[in-house]
Amino acid sequence: MVDVKLGKKAARQDSRTVSYSSYRTGLATAPEHAHWGHGLSFAMLGNAQYGDCVEAGYAHQAQIWGGRAGSPFAPTDAEALGAYTAITGFNPSVPSTDQGTDILTALGYWKSTGLGGQKITAYATVKPQNRAQVSESIAWYGGAYIGIQLPKSAQAQVGSQWTVTTGPDAVAGSWGGHCVPLCGYDQNALWCVTWGALQAMTWEFLTTYCDEAYVMLATEWIAASGEAPSNLAWGQLMADLANL
Repeated sequence: MVDVKLGKKAARQDSRTVSYSSYRTGLATAPEHAHWGHGLSFAMLGNAQYGDCVEAGYAHQAQIWGGRAGSPFAPTDAEALGAYTAITGFNPSVPSTDQGTDILTALGYWKSTGLGGQKITAYATVKPQNRAQVSESIAWYGGAYIGIQLPKSAQAQVGSQWTVTTGPDAVAGSWGGHCVPLCGYDQNALWCVTWGALQAMTWEFLTTYCDEAYVMLATEWIAASGEAPSNLAWGQLMADLANL
């Protein structure tokens, strides 16, 4: 396995974070399969040397949005690491500052500042145990931004498929916390982008090890992709967020 870094801090709760289920409307269901990651060239974005997986994960998600909406975006190491510095105070010259990132803090930064000009309008929590919510996040909004407490067993499965094993190496978080964007799924598996490549995982792996999940709403992608959120109470969401 190539040398890679993790870098997601422990999941944090904030009562102000809205839930996707509170704004879900309509009777439509997500398709049986969707995949937005095929054919795109992903880069490591510093995550081989530094624990900037939260920033790299957002950069990869923004790359998918741009590629599928007809506005190609190729994030750079400098952009991902620059965001890592802005969010956490990371300094590559001071190793002790490479402490990883809190996802909720990063989400606020993606909304206020973004990366490479790519910002989000809103975000909401998704239940990783709810297959419909995860599928809709990917199919309709281009991805789900998730945190995983990786077991040591996942190390040997990088480049193949993350599955749930048994024994001490299967303990959640025994490797560490990681952040990835989910970009595809079918009935048997999901795909994320991590360390510059697509990585498969089983649904069981997701529900076993995912400790936080969000749908990020990028209005430009929604408009350009044709995946308009007709099943989301957008006006109410915007009003509620303005009052927080």
